[in-house]
Amino acid sequence: QPGDPVTPPKDPTQDTEVPYDHTMTPGETTVSGKQTVTYVYKDKDGKVVNTKKVEEGTAFTGKTTKDEVTGKITTAWDQPEHKYTAVTTPVEPGYTADQESVGGATVTPDHPNRSYTVVYTPNGSIVPVDSNGDPIPNTPSVPYETDPKDPTKVKDGKAPEVPNWTPKNGDSVTPKDPTQDTEVPYDHTKTTSDTEVDGEQTVT
Repeated sequence: QPGDPVTPPKDPTQDTEVPYDHTMTPGETTVSGKQTVTYVYKDKDGKVVNTKKVEEGTAFTGKTTKDEVTGKITTAWDQPEHKYTAVTTPVEPGYTADQESVGGATVTPDHPNRSYTVVYTPNGSIVPVDSNGDPIPNTPSVPYETDPKDPTKVKDGKAPEVPNWTPKNGDSVTPKDPTQDTEVPYDHTKTTSDTEVDGEQTVT
């Protein structure tokens, strides 16, 4: 340290080597991080119609030491890592999400940010069709209902009542893809009844 006494060697004609270390300057630093979940809403054509974001922040604080010769900075962090909270995807009636939950990663001061995207797509519908596969006129489609416990699924549906038509394969409808329509074939309703025809034999 500057100012420290130096004792000459026994031979006053010889040099005295005084060891020095690099000057180390103390300091503090803070690194901010953020977990961002973006919810993207699309229409039937795949066009984005709305977005929402949910964010969670964190911060790392550290004691630094700077080597004034090399410029290298060493940091002792108050916490070596941080675990974000996992985010459960909200149920949106009429939409199917592509992920049930996201987030929850463990991050460090070197890489403190995480980003996720959840896509909502409109639910498909039950579409009554005739024997040729054509939609039955004046018959509205029935959208699937989103499962209230799982935003990535829809509930089984029921074929709607169509006057003078009967579902060919029963009322229950289980969608293969919750975002696609399901065509349900119908046949003309046929009713049975008794009828009588009077006859007469004539002998001449």
